[in-house]
Amino acid sequence: MGSSGAAVIEYFSAEADLPAGQKLLELNVTTTVGGNTVPHSFIPTFTGSFLPASAVDIFVASAPTRLYSDSGAGSVRLEASRNATSLGGDVNFRLSGYLVDAQ
Repeated sequence: MGSSGAAVIEYFSAEADLPAGQKLLELNVTTTVGGNTVPHSFIPTFTGSFLPASAVDIFVASAPTRLYSDSGAGSVRLEASRNATSLGGDVNFRLSGYLVDAQ
């Protein structure tokens, strides 16, 4: 795809593993089209804790969507916000869609 193409994101999902007691507040997909940058928020849901130690809380989010973004580095940004900065955590984002060439 050339530099004048675009990405179309049709499905969003994410899964986060955080230290027990921490909360995942928001998941964002930020896209840029024609120089305009817009964040798109997805709300995570707590689904449970790993057993037996319950040291990790799990959050998920998924939704069909239709987001457009220019091609090129930095045109799609993925971010997660939580209520703490201590200890580590993992967030895995999954996007599906397709690329189109500009007409």
